[in-house]
Amino acid sequence: VGMRKPEPEIFRHTLDLIGLEPAECVFVDDLPHNIAAAVEVGMVGVLHTSYDESLTELEVLFDRSLR
Repeated sequence: VGMRKPEPEIFRHTLDLIGLEPAECVFVDDLPHNIAAAVEVGMVGVLHTSYDESLTELEVLFDRSLR
């Protein structure tokens, strides 16, 4: 599509495709600058450092067990 992370336009494009508002989405990535770009457009960002840590953070965000 001629865009890539961390360009804010790629996040907006993806949000348009899936029909969601930024605040309805969680973006998980292992690169801090990609997380910062997603947060800049209004998404919740989760910095992936390990499976267990990311899973725990997602469980808190979604208020449910994902295991």
